[in-house]
Amino acid sequence: MVAALLDPSRAGSRLLLLLATILLAATWIFVGVIEDVLTGEPLVLVDKAVYHLLQGLRTPITDSIMITITELGDPALTLPLIGAVLLWLIWKRAWRAACLLARRGESRRCARGRS
Repeated sequence: MVAALLDPSRAGSRLLLLLATILLAATWIFVGVIEDVLTGEPLVLVDKAVYHLLQGLRTPITDSIMITITELGDPALTLPLIGAVLLWLIWKRAWRAACLLARRGESRRCARGRS
């Protein structure tokens, strides 16, 4: 079974080997980072120093600006906005664009029509 998967004459064997190599490399890097965190390596100490530096630069004004920017992605704002754009697209008879918006970009389910 494994030999058949690694057979160079099969179409997907190179892709499978590449993906397996990427998975092993990512696992190796992840375990290395975990080891650095657990042993308190200098990289982690630099990370903490940068964190404390940035915390020292915080001000109430910049905090409120960043909170406002973050809240722009809240469903209480985005859902009515999406609904309004969807209604506008339907009113303009942009059926394909409205379908794409309603289907969150799944174009294969939207009929080919006028847009």
